[in-house]
Amino acid sequence: MIMSLSEKIYFDHNATTLLLKEAREAMEEIAHLPLNPSSVHSYGRYAKKLLEDARNEVASALCVTDQYKIVFTASGTEANNLAINGMKGYTCITSQIEHPAVLKVVGEGLIPVGGNGVIKLDVLERILATSDKSILISVIMASNEIGVIQPIHEVVKLARKYKALVHTDASQYIGKAGINIAELDADMVTICGHKFGAPIGVGALIFKKHLPLSSILKGGGQEFRFRPGTQNIPAIHGLGVACSKIKQIIASFTKLEKYRDFLEEEIMRIAEDSIIFGKNAARVPNVSSFSMPGVNNETQVIHFDLNGFAVSTGAACSSGRVDVPYVHMAMGYEQKQASCAIRVSMGAENTLEQVKKFIKVWQDLYLKTRLTDAA
Repeated sequence: MIMSLSEKIYFDHNATTLLLKEAREAMEEIAHLPLNPSSVHSYGRYAKKLLEDARNEVASALCVTDQYKIVFTASGTEANNLAINGMKGYTCITSQIEHPAVLKVVGEGLIPVGGNGVIKLDVLERILATSDKSILISVIMASNEIGVIQPIHEVVKLARKYKALVHTDASQYIGKAGINIAELDADMVTICGHKFGAPIGVGALIFKKHLPLSSILKGGGQEFRFRPGTQNIPAIHGLGVACSKIKQIIASFTKLEKYRDFLEEEIMRIAEDSIIFGKNAARVPNVSSFSMPGVNNETQVIHFDLNGFAVSTGAACSSGRVDVPYVHMAMGYEQKQASCAIRVSMGAENTLEQVKKFIKVWQDLYLKTRLTDAA
């Protein structure tokens, strides 16, 4: 009998997390209304109120001061594209482990990482010191694949020293730990709603007002003329509601650190030759990337799916195929090792009992492959 989706254990929250109950209910309350904030009648004025209320909730949750603008987009990917392509005359340099939404815009990651997945600040400084161009640095705040948190404060300090600008994709960081954007002082920050309980289809770029940012789309004057197109008010409203619950969301993710640590301890107990990628670096609490030696990650994902678990290789592109595991290879691992890695990313509803069940399924496959190899 085929297992229904409701029976599966979902361990892929970095792909998308569950829609927050409060956000869903708030969206359902207004979904039947014709809400275009550009209209001047009462429906339009109500839509405009919802839009600005959501903007205020984002600002409050993320400590965004008046020196910044918040522009809503359809995704984190769009926000990244706006940040990079909208800064005409700037050369963007980025790390080798960025999300494709940055890497494929920039073309190549120049900032290497060490074996722990943290960028090499000394190399970044050499690049800045020897460049005569206007530089925009784009470094992810927390890796979508390995969960490693990058030293963005230090990146900003270097940027100020060499008169560069800083963009950070915080899509996988927001909701997993607290953030004070005013204190961080990055010039641009990307957020993505569906990574922390808001719906799919809404993100934002938060940027300093003085920047010479220009729209990358042609159209009307919505979103201060930075993002033309009628705003998705139900989704933006859902994002605002999720931001109003940010402390609870962070608490629900924080508790997962002990589950992650238990999972990794058990994996290493079963297989001493397994690799926990980025283990010795600061990481967001819900993510673990680890290898099953000798077993391809696609085989693992299929095995877990058949046994009731949704996990990821951490390197799936839009077509559903598995790409080269470039993040793990940038850390210095051979492709053979990196191709044995899967990503477990937990969410608020996950439990220790589910983690224990996963470990049992993982051990069964690992021991089965060992017996096959021995034969």
